[in-house]
This record gives sequence, C-alpha cells and structure tokens, in this order.
Amino acid sequence: MLYLVPNWSENIEWDEDRLFTLSKFFIDQNFDHQVLLTNIFPFLRYELNKEGYEYTKVLRLFDFIQNIKVETGHPITLEDIDVPKMLIRFLRLHQRFCTLKVILLERFCIINSDFQH
Repeated sequence: MLYLVPNWSENIEWDEDRLFTLSKFFIDQNFDHQVLLTNIFPFLRYELNKEGYEYTKVLRLFDFIQNIKVETGHPITLEDIDVPKMLIRFLRLHQRFCTLKVILLERFCIINSDFQH
C-alpha cells in the first residue's frame, strides 16, 4: 500500500493540488493507497464530499492516535429522530409564547416611545 501525505489546509484549491489529483487517479485505477493527514482540518469530510472524493481513503493521524473510528452513513433529518410527543407539544407552546412575547415587547416599545415625545 502507498501512503500519500499531503499538506492540505482550509484554503486549498482542489483542482490544483497534485496529491489530491493523484489520489483520485489511484481511486479510478483501483490502486491500493491511503491519504495520511497530519494536520487538523475540521471540515475536510464535507470539502471532499463536494469534490466527489471517496473519504474512506483518508486516514487522519489524530483520529488514529485517539482511536476514533469514522463510519460511513448518510445524514439524518429531524424526522428521523424519535422525539416524544410531549416534547413536541412543549416546543410548539414555547414557540407561540416567544412569538407573543415579541409582539408584546414591540407594542410596549412603541407605546413608550409615544409617551417620551
């Protein structure tokens, strides 16, 4: 297996990076390799996803040292989370209360500004 060690940062131009292009070529050719990251790049997974890159080829050194495993999957939506019905009722009631509070505060400010003139 071949290990590529790039110096990627948040300001990278993916189309101009040689190791990124080489890794994509290796993926297309089914050549066994890993990209070993030695720096912290928090949003790398999202950046690579935008570029259509296979994240399973990336090994983050800090994740490896801390024994953090990244599992492949798909993003979830709020509908996928099992929320108790009582909590939903509370949140809706809270939202209505906050809306009423804003309306009352706006009217109070208008009334106060009228009295000051």
